[in-house]
Amino acid sequence: MIIGNLTDVDFADDIKVTAVAQNHAGIITLSVSINYGVNEVCDRCCTPFVRQYQHDKLFTVVKHIYSTDDLDDYIESPDGDLDITDITAAEIILERPAKILCNADCTGVPGFEVEIE
Repeated sequence: MIIGNLTDVDFADDIKVTAVAQNHAGIITLSVSINYGVNEVCDRCCTPFVRQYQHDKLFTVVKHIYSTDDLDDYIESPDGDLDITDITAAEIILERPAKILCNADCTGVPGFEVEIE
């Protein structure tokens, strides 16, 4: 299920994962909490910084996925085995922001202006 790889992510510390699987009358749910820090560089001002991330996700584990609707909420596991490593890697990759900013008000490199037409 790996949809990318994590070699491009410069982790500042260990990835901490808490996962709890529960059986509710035959319906298996998996609650996953992922915490980690990443060494980032701002896309506007090029300032290095460490950003902490936390992702909490609840999945329903099914033997087979019959529809492509709401795939984000289901994990297919025909034999009932789950690989938390693949699940963690996929969540980190999917939750990475497209634009890395040191803060929402970043104005870019001091003394350098770019006009966009």
